[in-house]
Amino acid sequence: MTPAVSILISCRPNHPEYIRGALESLRQLTTEKSAVEILIKVDIGDVYTLTEVLGYEKDLFIKIIRMDGSKKRLGLVEYTNKLAEESTGRFLWFWSDETRVLTEGWQGRFRAMDSLADTLVLLFVEDTKGAGDIYPIISRKLYQAAGRFCGHIAVDTWWEAIHSRSVLPVDRKMLTGLEIKDSTVCGETKPERDSDDYLKFYSPVNLSEIKWELKKIEKSIPKI
Repeated sequence: MTPAVSILISCRPNHPEYIRGALESLRQLTTEKSAVEILIKVDIGDVYTLTEVLGYEKDLFIKIIRMDGSKKRLGLVEYTNKLAEESTGRFLWFWSDETRVLTEGWQGRFRAMDSLADTLVLLFVEDTKGAGDIYPIISRKLYQAAGRFCGHIAVDTWWEAIHSRSVLPVDRKMLTGLEIKDSTVCGETKPERDSDDYLKFYSPVNLSEIKWELKKIEKSIPKI
């Protein structure tokens, strides 16, 4: 059976404690393992994170994608798009290794709205724990129409811009009945960030870069 959702996670190297929290929440609260495909980017040479992830393979449907994070041209955008290429789920959900699910049997929400996977829909989880508006969910059809999962490190802003500027006729919805949290937002962890990418995320250049990327995508996708 096709997974209801593919979760895309790019792990920061040599910090297995973060992905441990994400996978533990999924292990404890996912009641239909085959419904959830978890794609995880692990840097080549990062044996600590690899060992941590391998420890969950018996309990979760995990695909490990090894990539060379030392290459300067590779970053979150490239990692996430590669994970999306390897995904098979009806929906694609962007996570960080700080994301935690809080609702038991949460995958049932995706099974229940399966028909939306064949429409151009953008979903955000109702924001109750400071994370719902950070991690976008897109339908398989929307992914196919856009041709990639994201074009900028600010993944949520990227999709919001596609919606607001009508680059694609996207239907934006809130997904209720499901809670997640971000361990950093909640003050539970203080992860080390890649300074260049993190500063870029909050820089004023962010919006202008996204607009530039959107101009490219407007030219590359067919009119719907």
